[in-house]
Amino acid sequence: ATIAINNANIYSDIEQRRVTLSVIVDQIDDPVLIVDPEQKLLLLNKAARDVFDLPDAKVVGHPINKLLKNEDALAFITQEVEGNEQITGEIQGANGRSYQVRMTLIEGGSRSILMVAND
Repeated sequence: ATIAINNANIYSDIEQRRVTLSVIVDQIDDPVLIVDPEQKLLLLNKAARDVFDLPDAKVVGHPINKLLKNEDALAFITQEVEGNEQITGEIQGANGRSYQVRMTLIEGGSRSILMVAND
């Protein structure tokens, strides 16, 4: 029973931190998204949903290639990133605006990719 209570407390703490992080990221004006090594969407903010024309529905956990309609953005996001490398480029959003984008690897066990765009 003690292990179950500890696990429940750990889960609750992790969930609270996830929600806090999501709220913070959602307040960032620039589009931000994080994709895991399997190319599944881990996190995105409202600006990214707007730029990539993604629904507000539950898209986290879904493969990025099933979500993005923009082939240029998809090609950029699915590039291989190694070590401290930072990839930069330009994509056009669903709104027709051009965005300077940079992508970097997030080390720490999962090798996820962080992408930030500026117009």
